[in-house]
Amino acid sequence: FFPYSTVVNFINHGGEKKYNAKVRWSKSLSTKLEWLDEPLGSDTIAKILNATGLVLDIVATRDIMLGEEVLIDYGRSWGDAWNQHLQQWEPETTDGFQTALSFNEDKSSVVRTFIEQGENPYPKSIETSCF
Repeated sequence: FFPYSTVVNFINHGGEKKYNAKVRWSKSLSTKLEWLDEPLGSDTIAKILNATGLVLDIVATRDIMLGEEVLIDYGRSWGDAWNQHLQQWEPETTDGFQTALSFNEDKSSVVRTFIEQGENPYPKSIETSCF
């Protein structure tokens, strides 16, 4: 839902009664809301990926106290989808599957360089990223 950045690590779901912030399209001059009306073809995707234009703001809906957690309401459809996921989820059983937890607990494992990953790739269930 929300682009990954260091700030989103501090925002959680508060539900419709506990939220103290909301996400909205930015009103900054760099926001290009007209992009939302364009057909989603390769030209539009290239434009979006190569320029700033669709910007979201996190806006307080009331005063937030120092040290208070920032909470947004993900909406009823998110909660319904999460509950459905919990009911239907089954653990992965394919060969070579490894959870991130088990991979992190392996103390002999080190972060591989790009070249090392080419020679010895991580399992498909493991992904690395850098912030």
